[in-house]
Amino acid sequence: MNALKRFFYQTLLWLIIWSVLWFGRGFNSQFLAENSFAFAFQALLIGALIYYIAPMFLFKKKYVLFLIISILGITTLAFISINLFTVPKIPPPFGGGPKNINPKPPSRFFIHFLLY
Repeated sequence: MNALKRFFYQTLLWLIIWSVLWFGRGFNSQFLAENSFAFAFQALLIGALIYYIAPMFLFKKKYVLFLIISILGITTLAFISINLFTVPKIPPPFGGGPKNINPKPPSRFFIHFLLY
């Protein structure tokens, strides 16, 4: 398979995966903004594992080295995704914000579930 055809199929695969994930979030544009860089890095890592690292190590029966490189790549990507690409949340105001004075009582279904 030539490189152009392989690139086309990989791009199509990742677009389908991206669409399914986006559909699961209700076509929310914030999901795209928050996860686009992390998704690109994941696609690059998986592509590198499939097309470059696997032929270098798996086909030459260097399984332990392939496992070490895979674990390092996954942990590095997880660290980058968690620390660089997460949107920080605004802390609540001093004093914890408004208090809910009248909490809603539990539903009858929940009480029935707990008792029986």
